[in-house]
Amino acid sequence: MPRFERFLLPDAGEGLTEADIVTWRVAEGDRIEINQPLVEIETAKSLVELPSPFEGVVTRLLAAEGETVEVGAPIVEIDIDPDGLLGPEPEASEAEAETAPAEQPADAFAPPADAPALAAPAAASAAPAQESSGAVLVGYGVKPGSAKRRERVAGALDDIGGAGDSDYPVIANPPVRKLARELGVDLTTITPSGPGGLITREDVE
Repeated sequence: MPRFERFLLPDAGEGLTEADIVTWRVAEGDRIEINQPLVEIETAKSLVELPSPFEGVVTRLLAAEGETVEVGAPIVEIDIDPDGLLGPEPEASEAEAETAPAEQPADAFAPPADAPALAAPAAASAAPAQESSGAVLVGYGVKPGSAKRRERVAGALDDIGGAGDSDYPVIANPPVRKLARELGVDLTTITPSGPGGLITREDVE
């Protein structure tokens, strides 16, 4: 039975609220794996390639190339159970019934008055629980080697216009970057006039 998950546009870590869909790396009907590149997006600061947190089959692309999408909006739908191996999802009422503990008298598990304190073992057992709480989505949660992955991705990103050779990062909205590409203008040669060093359309023209 199909089970669908929607991948939401994440914050690229730059505090921005939107991004442009540049190039889809997958198509509807493609079978994908976890961490496989899904799409390349462009923010006001850089190009970023987003990996898939799911394994399955792409059923729908919810944003077109060139479209500006708000952070948190769904951009692709994936069937994570195309072969029907996971079975149907349990009804909420059944799940609650299975997980609800039976009522017990208030003193049913009360230790005897002369029982030794068990604070130390309880504290020790809490540590593994904290260590295992980091996984949110594969490819986005805390895991060994995640710092190396971020460094590798950051090194692969090229700011449009050769920002790596400038004395300051090139900051321009996607429409301004597109205009610069069409006019053949090198953004690193422009003195920005916008707030916070933002290159405006007038600067490019």
